[in-house]
Amino acid sequence: MIEYDILKRRSHIGWMNILLLIAILAGCGGRHHYPQSLAVADSLADHHPDSAIHYLDDLAPQMADAPEADRMYYQLLRIKAADKAYIPHTSDSLIRPVLEYYEQGGDPQLLPVAYYYGGRVNADLGDAPQAILLFQKALDKINPEKNTLELKGLCYSQIGYLQVQESFYDNAMESFRDALSCFITLRDTMRVLYCFEDIGSTYNFMGERKKGLYTLLKAKKLANMYQSQNYPFLDNQIARTYLFIGQADSATIYISKALSTPTPSTTFPSYSIAANIYKDIHEADSMKRYAELLLGGDLINKRYAYRLLGEYHLEKGELDSAVSFFKNWADINDTIDEISATKTVAQLQATYNYQLREKENQKLKYESKIHMGIIAASVIFCLLLCLMILLLVKYLKRKNALLKLKLEKYERIVSEYQKKMEEKKQLTSSGLLNSDLYWQLKKNVAEGIHITDDQVKELTVLFSREKPAFREELTQLTKVNDYQYLVCMLVAIGFNAADIAMLLCKTPQAINSVRQRLYEKAFGEKGSPKKWDDIIHSLSAV
Repeated sequence: MIEYDILKRRSHIGWMNILLLIAILAGCGGRHHYPQSLAVADSLADHHPDSAIHYLDDLAPQMADAPEADRMYYQLLRIKAADKAYIPHTSDSLIRPVLEYYEQGGDPQLLPVAYYYGGRVNADLGDAPQAILLFQKALDKINPEKNTLELKGLCYSQIGYLQVQESFYDNAMESFRDALSCFITLRDTMRVLYCFEDIGSTYNFMGERKKGLYTLLKAKKLANMYQSQNYPFLDNQIARTYLFIGQADSATIYISKALSTPTPSTTFPSYSIAANIYKDIHEADSMKRYAELLLGGDLINKRYAYRLLGEYHLEKGELDSAVSFFKNWADINDTIDEISATKTVAQLQATYNYQLREKENQKLKYESKIHMGIIAASVIFCLLLCLMILLLVKYLKRKNALLKLKLEKYERIVSEYQKKMEEKKQLTSSGLLNSDLYWQLKKNVAEGIHITDDQVKELTVLFSREKPAFREELTQLTKVNDYQYLVCMLVAIGFNAADIAMLLCKTPQAINSVRQRLYEKAFGEKGSPKKWDDIIHSLSAV
């Protein structure tokens, strides 16, 4: 059930002409120019693998001095032809160097093909996990822009067969349906029928006989609609399913159809099903005939045949013949058990290796996720940081522009104030300068007495009355607290830093520091205390 020959009735000359045309067309591309002989061999392997094997044997001398690309393609074709001819692979020594070559830079279009046949080799060697891994790699490397649906369908089918062997029936069902989708798109009727057979057989393995029978009969109906030939592989499965559900008469009808049109892949399964059916309906002579035919098959067929024939002669009372057949049955059973034990060890080792690979893959995936997470977080952090920097730069530019406009405005006001002072046009602060409070504060300075709370309140009231816009204009420049405002009022009525320091019980350096900080807050740049005094004088002027 691995893959089946598609036999078509065409003349040898016409077929070779088509193959040569394909070979010529295959040479017209940007890839490595393979010899036409290899293109012919490739097409022969698809349709006449036995002929392809002989053809490739004849090409062997030419390949000795051929370029590496041609030699690797040639080796891949030998593996392909043997696989198509149902010759079991007994070693991976041929496929390993081919895989290594294509993985390390060979023709990328042939890499998925190499992975596929690597999977086929490992499947024959009993390493199902490694085979599935290679089929998955083939699916990953298939170029969707190329006409690769056939290879995809074959990969899915092979994965499904291996999943059935491992009793992963739900997974197998999904794989067979993926394969079916590919072959329906290709309108490949024969492979569509094989997929229906696989799905029906999987239902049988799952114990869902009715679903299995329904699917197989649906495939048979489809086959009768589109093809005139018989399909013994379908007839075999339908007969087996009818036997499972106890309808031996229907099973007999379909096994007769299968036996009437045998193929190399269906002959012995047909004999086995027929022997089982006739045993079930107690037709001993017919059962004996098909059991004897089974003796020409493999060990499994021979074991079944020996048991059936032993039981037959035992019922007939032919004890010597019965003992002989049962002895053969026991001997071959021991051989199969030894092979099974060896295969079980190999499968356990393969499963262990697969688990190690999966563990390593999971570790690599986890590390990759962590790495990608760190990269993503770093990128997001950098973007946010850049955004914050841009916003900060924009804010500072805007702030500096406003400060520059503000500074220009008050520099203009200071200039106008200084002109007025030169022209002896005194400010309206003369009302403050002539007030009793002003002279009291002068006296305080002379006598070393600090300003009182009442004097502070009175000074604030006088400024509110004489200079009602002073505080508002000062606040537009920068926010000030009560202490800073008091310093500004004393500056406005002509007290110097030393006088203000004495009145407020501070040092002159502290008063200078207040004036410098206010200037820097207002205009965003450092300035001398005198520059701030000029601003205050301009604000208190009329």
